[in-house]
Amino acid sequence: MVKNLIFLIFIICFQFSFAQVDGNFEAFFEDGQLKTQGQYKNKKKDGEWRSYHPNGQLAQVYTYTDGKRNREYTSFFVDGKVSRETKKVDNEYITKGYYEGGPLFYERIIPDGFYKEYLESGGLKIESNYVDGELSGVWKQFYDTGELQWTVYYKNGYRDGEYRSYYKNGQLNLEGRLRKEKKNGAEKRYSENGQLVWSGDYKADKFHKNWVQYDASGKVLEVQKFDNGRALSSDSNTILTPTIVPEGALEKVPVYPGCEDKYSNRDRRKCMSDGISQFVRTRFNPNVALGLGLSQSQRIFVKFEINKEGEAVNIQARGPHPVLEKEAVWVIEFLPKMQPGIQRGEPVVVPYSLPIVFNVRENKPKK
Repeated sequence: MVKNLIFLIFIICFQFSFAQVDGNFEAFFEDGQLKTQGQYKNKKKDGEWRSYHPNGQLAQVYTYTDGKRNREYTSFFVDGKVSRETKKVDNEYITKGYYEGGPLFYERIIPDGFYKEYLESGGLKIESNYVDGELSGVWKQFYDTGELQWTVYYKNGYRDGEYRSYYKNGQLNLEGRLRKEKKNGAEKRYSENGQLVWSGDYKADKFHKNWVQYDASGKVLEVQKFDNGRALSSDSNTILTPTIVPEGALEKVPVYPGCEDKYSNRDRRKCMSDGISQFVRTRFNPNVALGLGLSQSQRIFVKFEINKEGEAVNIQARGPHPVLEKEAVWVIEFLPKMQPGIQRGEPVVVPYSLPIVFNVRENKPKK
């Protein structure tokens, strides 16, 4: 008898779970403390579920309907105070986050609508808008005293368009333009009374061509020449530094090698999924299934984390045979290093899941 393997791999993000019997469900920490409780109906999660902190304090309350998690939930700090919550108000889901001391930290409509972030003192810090889950339009940042500090334009989740910075008196500080996250073209810098101080150009985030300094009467004081960031004039006593435009995106997914030219989270997710799919397809050895007594469609579930250094860690696999699980873990261990995921400007650990699917066919030899 000859066995032919047709090898198919699909990469998707999904909840890493397995079929459960109907009825109540409980999971525990290693010390025996209750970790999660809920129930299954028709082998799917249903009704109210609760998770707990290791100290026994309620961590989150949420619900499922026919296996699908609903948007409304409430999360709690370890001291019992509400940390986050999503509620349905006038047919819109509004999410609110809170400081540990109790004041409102942020509020937003999900997935599309306004986002506002506040100082612990109550003042408005950030104001922006989301479309299709991505930042879109003008993003605003305010001084602690309430005056407008920055406006940056976003397109499909990335910075693309004009940026402006303001003094506290409302006078324009500087203005320029971004193209796909990089400063390109002219930038002008002003004094607090509105006088033009510097003007020059960027090319892909680097100083380029002539940067000109002016005095109070508009007369040219000096000219500094650049070529793709390299200074061509060395006799100036003035040190120019590139403008740092603030980043307004709350979260950025990890960047798989070769996906650096993708800027929105949506495009990065797809590029990463395609990249991992291709990697697994070329590295996974389907012949390990030979002789294991398997037939028809087989599936290996794999989950792992992309750590703050961009490496795949904590890899786990569950499949129809330990040999297949071992092969899946081995392949994921060799994933290339990525740019880590970012949340509020800091690297974070990002969970990832994928199934590896086999179709095993048995063919009798021809007579």
